[in-house]
Amino acid sequence: MTALALATIGAVAWGVRGARNRLALWTLLLFWGAHQSAKLNLFVGVVNSGAEIFPPYLEHLVRYFGPERNAPLLWVTIAAYGVFALWMLIPRSADDNGGRMRRLVIGALASLAAVEHGFLATRLPIMLWELFLRVGRG
Repeated sequence: MTALALATIGAVAWGVRGARNRLALWTLLLFWGAHQSAKLNLFVGVVNSGAEIFPPYLEHLVRYFGPERNAPLLWVTIAAYGVFALWMLIPRSADDNGGRMRRLVIGALASLAAVEHGFLATRLPIMLWELFLRVGRG
């Protein structure tokens, strides 16, 4: 799956080469990076791994999840996305309107990535997902 993602990133990078607006590439890189860092944090250990909602036939996968405590990597990841979002949202005098909008989009997506990783650090009650679990089990 990673090879397909890297091939897609390479194709998008090739498609936007020489273009003035590379927002598609930066958005794809940010989404892929957030996805990979979330998977890495799940492996290292987070409080809210979601393992308790696995169906019985997938319970053997729980052993690949880290301990039910937040690893230091999670806090580093949240801080990195937060700092990157703030850096992208700082106005630059050399930016035109398009550049400001591109930075705003990337900054907003990076802040959402920080919030998403923050949800991994909080213990959410299982009853929040109970309706969806009942529908999925028939």
